[in-house]
Amino acid sequence: MKREDFTDLFKVLLKYWIFILLIIIYWIISFAIGEIECNSKNYILSSISQGLAALFALIFTVSLIIAQISEKYSSQALEYLYSKRFIFFAFLFTFGIFFPLIAMKLDSDLYVNFSIGIAGTCIILLIPFFLSFKDLIIVRLLLLRLSNKVTREMKEKRTLSEQINDIENILLIALKEKRYPLFNSGLISYFDIFVNVNDLRFMLDFLELSNNIFDQSIEDKRGRHIIIDSLRISGEHSVSSQSRFGNHLVCQCLSNKGKEGVNSQDDTIVREVTWSLMKIADKSIKKNWLLGFNRSLLEMKFLFEAAIENGTAEMKYWIIKYFNVLAYFICEEKNPLMLDSLIVILNEVDDLLIKKNRRDERESIIGLWRTMMENPASLSYDEGVGKIGITLIQLLKKSTTWDEVTLLTDIISRIIIPYLNEKNLKNLQNDYINALRVVYNNTKEDILHEMIKATLNDSIN
Repeated sequence: MKREDFTDLFKVLLKYWIFILLIIIYWIISFAIGEIECNSKNYILSSISQGLAALFALIFTVSLIIAQISEKYSSQALEYLYSKRFIFFAFLFTFGIFFPLIAMKLDSDLYVNFSIGIAGTCIILLIPFFLSFKDLIIVRLLLLRLSNKVTREMKEKRTLSEQINDIENILLIALKEKRYPLFNSGLISYFDIFVNVNDLRFMLDFLELSNNIFDQSIEDKRGRHIIIDSLRISGEHSVSSQSRFGNHLVCQCLSNKGKEGVNSQDDTIVREVTWSLMKIADKSIKKNWLLGFNRSLLEMKFLFEAAIENGTAEMKYWIIKYFNVLAYFICEEKNPLMLDSLIVILNEVDDLLIKKNRRDERESIIGLWRTMMENPASLSYDEGVGKIGITLIQLLKKSTTWDEVTLLTDIISRIIIPYLNEKNLKNLQNDYINALRVVYNNTKEDILHEMIKATLNDSIN
């Protein structure tokens, strides 16, 4: 036997120690029985043989019924009847049925006591035998067992396990029957398989399988919500375990669902997907995992690019809002690398908005920056305030409308510069004045020129 076989055997013995103890005690008692009369021997042996035969027939019938009922959820159910455990019980009962018949011919108290011991063992072992059926009867346990088995097979063989189809079948039946709690827990186990395997080779399989489940729920709003929320939970699990490729799979899958929501003009899906990506990013901030944070941020950017082309105003509002929420979370955690990543992404988004001449969305981003910087908690991170100040000055240089310039000058002159001066930190006054001069040269509106002149005079004085 291999070492793994001994380990498995030890786990089984440890799990069922109480039944093993009962069997040992029963065997001791059965051999402690005194001499048995000749007529009683044959009666006892005959009763044991008939009783075990009837009991075995009943057990087989019940097992077959349970397996057929459970086959609705998993093809493994009927296979359970051919497992080593069932074959062991069948052999034990067969031995228990025929040995008393042989013992009747041998006419010995020893064989009678042995037959009584075998009969008792068969009856005691019925309890763990039927307890083992709970994995087939209780679907949640069946899902858990299948998930663990599939994860183990995919890690070892590096190929997609065929039993993944059993899990998918259970999920689709649960969705069809509107068993939402089961659908929710099953989906998390299902997505966690790919998170735990952590292999990018399964990306296409993961996307195809998740798309199939999502397509089946297209008319079920609660089902769609559960799918997105389950992806979020698995995404947070990938952050906790720092599963690089698992995180990539989940975030990309969420982004794809969001893009489908953009194309179908479904504001709810886009908002839920963006919120889920933001929560995964937030988890990455708390766990200080830059790789997971960058992946979530990148997928949010891709989703925003899709929303710029075909999305509604509400979609763009929520994506922009969650970008700013992340900036707030970063300032709370005082993480400079993640703030740098966010600033790079937001600068790319800003360049895209200018290129597409989407000034309204750009003003929304600037307005949310102001809202965030007016929150005292955002000003607790000195280095962050300085970096955000530099970013806003860069945005100012690219501004050409009255609303953009007034919003940015208000944030910089009223909040950023006074705060940095008070803390004796980096002085952005000269950068701010240079940015105003760039704006002055790039615009032709007289009213904007007058406003910039007044602002410059105030800044210089």
